[in-house]
Amino acid sequence: MKKHLISLITIMTLNSLQAQQPLTPEKLWQLHRVSAVGLSQDTQYVLLSVSTPNMAENTFSKEYYKLAVKGGVPIPISEEEVERATAKYNPIKKESLVKVIHKEVKVAPVLGKDFYADLEKSSGRLYSSLDHRHWDTWNEGKYNHVFIEDAEGNQRDLMEGQPFYCPQMPFGGEEDYIWSPDGEKVLFVTKAKEGTEYVLSTNTNIYEYDLNTMKTRNLTEGMMGYDTNPQYNKEGVLAWLSMAHDGNESDKNDLYILKDGKRINLTAQWDNTVFSYRWSNDGKQIYLIAPTQGTEQLFVVDVYGKDTTPKQLTKGIYDVGSIVGQSGNLLVVMRNDMNRAGEVYTINLKERKKGFLSLT
Repeated sequence: MKKHLISLITIMTLNSLQAQQPLTPEKLWQLHRVSAVGLSQDTQYVLLSVSTPNMAENTFSKEYYKLAVKGGVPIPISEEEVERATAKYNPIKKESLVKVIHKEVKVAPVLGKDFYADLEKSSGRLYSSLDHRHWDTWNEGKYNHVFIEDAEGNQRDLMEGQPFYCPQMPFGGEEDYIWSPDGEKVLFVTKAKEGTEYVLSTNTNIYEYDLNTMKTRNLTEGMMGYDTNPQYNKEGVLAWLSMAHDGNESDKNDLYILKDGKRINLTAQWDNTVFSYRWSNDGKQIYLIAPTQGTEQLFVVDVYGKDTTPKQLTKGIYDVGSIVGQSGNLLVVMRNDMNRAGEVYTINLKERKKGFLSLT
């Protein structure tokens, strides 16, 4: 494998030297963008999306593949196969096909036609406070909400009527909502504020919705900054990321767990901030990405050890962009550097050696 990789790099270098051409915007647009969507249900394959830009149409087309974690030839798959593999089905009753999803719903009147039915073509908007615009997008009274959907397509809005977002605007995604291990509750992240108060605050919380009682409770009440990215391990211990202060978008991001009703800050004594994380398959460690020396590297935390200071696993002039998942002793990550766009790598957690997986 190593010899083949060295040979490939040598050939590519020689070809580059023989036929170097200026990199134009048009050539850049011809490059494919590879992104790891997740792992297959059996964790033996990495699911990939490959985006191809269309400059004339100003759009991207997508194709999907699966690639064996241990290497091989990428196999084309359908978008439906990817959706089935990555859907958030009830963990106890997966065969029921009940899943948690999100979609945009209209909650508040803002547009002229919301107030006057005969003004269907009106472009006017009525605002009495801030939150009228997210960067380049007007607030039209629509909010992302979390839903439970059954096999027949029937849906229940867990945030019905509330002018709150989940996933969060503008960067939130499916990491903002999860099932509880018993399949009886759904956890979701939202900032339960609106208008000017919403804009000035960074106090998101993690809420737990009970499907049986249909009641919601705040799991991070009293924690005043961003509380995001809830994840359970196999033993039912909840982890999440938290900032300490309201109104500070650039605060230190700490890694917390909730065990036996007690909140524990695993990185309180660590002088760094956490970008993202993922539980190990055995639920005893947490892998996380944090910035260091101008790069983004992979670290590991021994959750139940005496010393929970993160230990650095990777080091180099590159960024580990995301943790895709774990397959046996292999941790699948996205990695990029100044000379390469994002590509898929594996890290052998026992030998600490990197193996290269790529569509190229």
